[in-house]
Amino acid sequence: TSVRAAMTLLLAASLPAVSELQRGADDGAFWLLAAVAAMAVLLDGVDGGLARRTCLSSSFGARFDVEVDAFLGLVVSLLVWQSSEIGVWLLGLGVLRYLFLLAGLFVPILQGELYPSLRRRLVGFLQVGVLIVLLAPVIEPPVADGLAATVLLVLAGSFVRDVRWLFRETDSTST
Repeated sequence: TSVRAAMTLLLAASLPAVSELQRGADDGAFWLLAAVAAMAVLLDGVDGGLARRTCLSSSFGARFDVEVDAFLGLVVSLLVWQSSEIGVWLLGLGVLRYLFLLAGLFVPILQGELYPSLRRRLVGFLQVGVLIVLLAPVIEPPVADGLAATVLLVLAGSFVRDVRWLFRETDSTST
């Protein structure tokens, strides 16, 4: 997870320069950024299982893993937004987790413990995977907009489902 965090920081360090890159002329740079992000996602599939098999897993490690995943999503969404014609709404793919955490400061129910969820992991993988595809010089703007909007709806739907569950869980435990 620490290696993935370092890779994410490397991607974040490229943010100031990415707006100067041109699609078509600087495709090698976009492929490199997409490859670093893809390697970080692939390592995500390895580190948790490795930690569990070697008895090195911990609640801190699990939380650190979630936060590195969220930060990777934010950084890649910023890279895509700065380097494409997709509107600022694309940042929703990177900031929803942080908006959820912020909302939890005002609505304490949202700070509740969520159950482990394969759906949540798959949606997170889809979110970052699509952002990486959008970063690579593969998809043209009209298709890129539609793909990003679809994934944003799926991600928002996942958050809505978790919020509803937290409210229902709190109601059922208080009665």
